[in-house]
Amino acid sequence: MKYKNMKWIMGIISFGIGVMLLVFGFYGEHAMHRSKGIVDNVSDFIRDNTVKGLVKGQLHRAVDKYKMPVTLCFIGSVVFIVGGGALVYLSFRKKR
Repeated sequence: MKYKNMKWIMGIISFGIGVMLLVFGFYGEHAMHRSKGIVDNVSDFIRDNTVKGLVKGQLHRAVDKYKMPVTLCFIGSVVFIVGGGALVYLSFRKKR
């Protein structure tokens, strides 16, 4: 009985971590889109197209460096949610 409860507790914790990573992923993606929109709006004030492209490109690259951590949040969330759900399911499954 003790081992069964431990699986259930670990499953719930894993599932919760997965949900938190999913929320962080969506927040990070939203923040990246918002930052790129701000860069686009601010770079509209630059008149020279060459300088505008340079500045815009540099700032977009600065925002894009957060793409990998956001992607890892999404991947980790799937792993933790599926793993946690499997542990909860296995804790309620009866042995034959």
